[in-house]
Amino acid sequence: MPALKYHPRPPLESFVECFWWSERNAPLATPELMLPTGAAYLVFPLHDESITCFSRTDEKLVWKRGVVHGPQSSFYRSGPKPAGAAVGIILKPGAATALLGIPASEIADCHLPLEALWGNRADRLHARLCEARSPTDVFYILEQELLARLKRPLLMHPAVAHALVRANRPHVRVEDIRRETGVSPRHFIHLFHTAMGMTPGRYFRVRRFTR
Repeated sequence: MPALKYHPRPPLESFVECFWWSERNAPLATPELMLPTGAAYLVFPLHDESITCFSRTDEKLVWKRGVVHGPQSSFYRSGPKPAGAAVGIILKPGAATALLGIPASEIADCHLPLEALWGNRADRLHARLCEARSPTDVFYILEQELLARLKRPLLMHPAVAHALVRANRPHVRVEDIRRETGVSPRHFIHLFHTAMGMTPGRYFRVRRFTR
């Protein structure tokens, strides 16, 4: 299954981990187990076939044009999947508000058809992606779409930004990080949950699992 990655230019590089493109040569009959990373991402099939995913509680979602996978605190199952190409956008932690226009807490542990957030614009974007002649053209279309959708404020709260930097270090305690920010425990949890879609403790556990 051929695959490509593309890292966008500024200012998107601050919000997007990467764009990816892949093409499946044959249908996948069985679901794939998708493990949590704490990040949100978008997926666009470059065809009109339906794709299914199941939450950890076996809630079923069938989608065609595009889907938003909110920050997940547990696994979910994706598939079966038809043959054909797909493209995705992996958002950096805390980027959901700037790019999707909603707090991450509103889409955490959810899988939403993109039209639920973007309306008819999601259908038009899907049509343009399917008409693109190459993965490079697909990446360009997505890059321009996200640039047009960037919403202010672009910067996350300093307490959350500090916590995310410290989250990459081993053997770190949430309470120690909270003290470093000078923010009260309740306010710190509220800020973090709004930006990341989960509490600091749960997010740090997901990150440790990912490492």
